[in-house]
Amino acid sequence: MKPLRYVSYVLMLILLVWCMLSSGCTWLRSNEEGPQGPAGPPGLGYSPTQIALQRWYECIQTGDNIAIGLYPTDMVFDGLHIWAADASGVVAKVRASDGLIVDTYPVGTNPSALAFDGLNVWVASYDEFGGTIDRVSASDGSVTASYAVGEGPSDVVFDGSCIWVANSVSCNLMKVRASDGSVVGSYEVGNCPSALAFDGSNIWVANYDDGEVVKVQASDGSIQRRIKVGANPSGLVFDGTSVWVALYGDNKVKRLEASDGELLGTYAVAKGPVSLVFDGLSIWVASVDGSMITKLSATDGATIDTYPLPSPGVLAFDGAYVWVASMDDGALRKL
Repeated sequence: MKPLRYVSYVLMLILLVWCMLSSGCTWLRSNEEGPQGPAGPPGLGYSPTQIALQRWYECIQTGDNIAIGLYPTDMVFDGLHIWAADASGVVAKVRASDGLIVDTYPVGTNPSALAFDGLNVWVASYDEFGGTIDRVSASDGSVTASYAVGEGPSDVVFDGSCIWVANSVSCNLMKVRASDGSVVGSYEVGNCPSALAFDGSNIWVANYDDGEVVKVQASDGSIQRRIKVGANPSGLVFDGTSVWVALYGDNKVKRLEASDGELLGTYAVAKGPVSLVFDGLSIWVASVDGSMITKLSATDGATIDTYPLPSPGVLAFDGAYVWVASMDDGALRKL
């Protein structure tokens, strides 16, 4: 009986195909392309990098401004929290995910700059007659050590083993071993060093009064190159291949080739650019006098967008969002 059942199935299939061909189902008897179907819904339009960085929107300002003090001077990200220094003599630890202020911790007078070494937040305290750097435990905010540095420390950066300090009044660059605070070296770099960046091998120094950027070899402090850039360089950031310079006095940003200092581009921004940050795709510029954030393409320097914010003076990136500290209201905003 089973062979007869299979024969019946075959005959039924043949009959079904004949009926479909007779009724106009041309796709069964022709390899011609059929009519185009209806358009599907539009895609989200995000690149793989945007998805990886969770950059779902061009710019979202949080509904709540996070007040941390009187005058925020710098920020740094530790992997979970944004640390913000305030001129009132404290640093605030803010949870990046929701903006909750975890705590505030007293540090030296006039904290001016921050750096993170993987375990600790380093806080430079500005004093024209002799500044300090405090080593603050990122876990509990306790000050575990304090070391004297030069006069007027304005910025700090970590190179993997040492903290570098730009002393704007004594006009020198100091290299301090992070493990014990010992001074490894002190180097004359120019007038009023105000900002630092590390490219993996070299420390880049912006000399505010000289209008130049100095490339210093991190291993021995030797000066590799001096590059004239323009009026009042006040901010630096490294994007992996280039060093970007904010020129406060020229209302411009310049891009330098990190290998040899060659000028790759000059880009106009709002008045008084003072701070830069790189998010993996773009360079963000804070213009304190123009009350504007400018987003530039890291590829060609083209302006992608601008965002008005009150007196933005400091920027930080947490892996997904850009944080802005405003000078006029002492608040942090998350973009």
